Formats: sequence, structure tokens, C-alpha cells
Amino acid sequence: YGPQEFAVVHFDAHTDLAPPDGRLGMFTHGGAARRFAHEQGWLKGEDLYDIGLRGAYESVERMDWMWDVNAQYHFMPEFERYGFDETWRKVRKELKGMKRYISVDIDVMDSSHVPGTSNPEIGGFTTLQMMRMLRELVLQNEVILIDFVEYSPLLDDRRYNTANVI
Repeated sequence: YGPQEFAVVHFDAHTDLAPPDGRLGMFTHGGAARRFAHEQGWLKGEDLYDIGLRGAYESVERMDWMWDVNAQYHFMPEFERYGFDETWRKVRKELKGMKRYISVDIDVMDSSHVPGTSNPEIGGFTTLQMMRMLRELVLQNEVILIDFVEYSPLLDDRRYNTANVI
């Protein structure tokens, strides 16, 4: 797959769009890999989707960047205000038709469902909601890659609930 032939659907509590100034590194947790890919012309801004945002780590600079490049984003309060079904229907319609790279940061889910995440955030999706979203995306789009990140086995409970979710 070549430049601008697919879109990135990023399920995460955080944007992970740290500025590429070396503070977090380009390809590390919270790094700027998607930002770098856009700046190199590999991804169009409107093909960057963030779903489930709610973390306390966002900055005006990161939100301005998303706005400036026309990235698509859906914060958890949108799901709360309009309901999961209505909001997901809207998001799914936006995502229909293009090849997708799906990235799932485990902290997009509520920490009560996934204790083995390195950056837990309350107020996320349930396991059933996450399974539904992934299943429906796979059924309506060509998925070229899917990854699951920020799973930490050392933080998981003794029944490996997070590993079972993945």
C-alpha cells in the first residue's frame, strides 16, 4: 500500500501526537508517528481518525494541529451525550469505504475492563462496545493492518483479563 491509499483509525484515550521535538521520540509511546506520516505526505489529514479521546494529557498545540490538518476526532463526551449507538452509527458512516489501518490502544477501554494497560483512564468503552466497533469496521472496510498497543502483562490481573480481551 502506498502513500494516501489508506486511512488510520486510532482508538485511544490520548491523541499520541506529541510534537516531533525529541521530548518523547518519534516512534515511542505518545510519539508523533502519525504526525510525521502526514508531514511526509503519506497520510492526508482527513484520513486520520481518533476515537475515544478523553485523557488529561492533551494540549492546545495537539488539538490545534488536528484542527489545522482536518483530522477527524470523536471524544468520549460525544458518545456520552448522544449515546453509543447514535454516535457509533455516525462514526461508522464516516469510516465507510476506504482501506483502513486500525490501531487500538488498550486504554481506549475503561480501565475496569483492561487492568493491564500502562496508562489507565476511566470512562472508556466496554469490552462489548469495543468488540462491536472492531467487528463492524472489519465487515464494512478492507482492513490492511490492525495492532493492539500499550498492553502490559506485568500490570494485568492474575486471570489475564486484558490479554483475554485482546
